[in-house]
Amino acid sequence: MVLIVRNGKGAKDRFVMLSDRLLKALREYYKSLSVKPKEYLFTGSDINKPIKPRWIQHNISQAGKKAGINKQVTPHVIRHSFATHLLESGVDVRRIQILMGHKSLRTTAIYMNVSAEFVNKTKSPLDTLDVEGGKNE
Repeated sequence: MVLIVRNGKGAKDRFVMLSDRLLKALREYYKSLSVKPKEYLFTGSDINKPIKPRWIQHNISQAGKKAGINKQVTPHVIRHSFATHLLESGVDVRRIQILMGHKSLRTTAIYMNVSAEFVNKTKSPLDTLDVEGGKNE
């Protein structure tokens, strides 16, 4: 249940989790193909070559418009959203760093845009202290 992303952002390879939903969709897609590719699941007109990045960018943009998203949707926006959703669901930043393929944790921290709602839901350690009027009892 792991995908290998080859030559991803920064020309790096990395592992990412494969969700059950995505696996099901990929199996349905593969079954629907009249000619089964041998090396690449998503090919261009030449079945022996992968689809081009520009094709991916265009189709992601079109899917965003079709979904009624007013902002421009790009592969980078999806990558950013992936990281943000992981953080908001409680995944630790170190694990996100590995999934994103960042060498530095600083890059991961800068990369993520934490929503105000997420910050608001985080309880302050100060509120857990059993003190009144500034005196610790």
